[in-house]
Amino acid sequence: TLDQLQIKAKNGAEIRNLSGSIDLGPVDSELKDFRVTIGSSQFFAQGKMFRQPELRWLVRIQAPFINLPKVVSELRRITEAVQVEGVTMDLAGLDESVHRFFPPDEVWESFDAQLAFDKGRIIIPSFQFGAFGGNVLARAAYDSKPPVPSTMVEIELDRLNLARLQPASGKP
Repeated sequence: TLDQLQIKAKNGAEIRNLSGSIDLGPVDSELKDFRVTIGSSQFFAQGKMFRQPELRWLVRIQAPFINLPKVVSELRRITEAVQVEGVTMDLAGLDESVHRFFPPDEVWESFDAQLAFDKGRIIIPSFQFGAFGGNVLARAAYDSKPPVPSTMVEIELDRLNLARLQPASGKP
């Protein structure tokens, strides 16, 4: 069980208010009441890992709002501070792109995503949030298994105000 852990690296990267529990069992495991603050955004997660017939995870992630530029910057700093053996992640390019595309005060509202993943496969049956005065709903799947890796993505955009992508003082 985790209870309001605070983690801060020398480079200033922070993970705040980390709490929840992971119950490990012989047949399945469960992620319960997981909460974490990254940047100024608080995330909530629930999940279950099944070991039979093969290892797979089902996870739901929610957030009242996500300030994407702040979250990506914080994740970049976290990956720079914490090196996981065998895993390399360079988020500097993503961080730069997000800051170029999104206004710094723009947030995604009512974020709700469901994910399922196992070895070589990710399925996202629902990924939705409010942005730019409208709503985004997406579904996706990626399968790396032979004979050919495949990807499927469906995105529904409803009433997005893309003018909000322009800086307030900029010309459209």
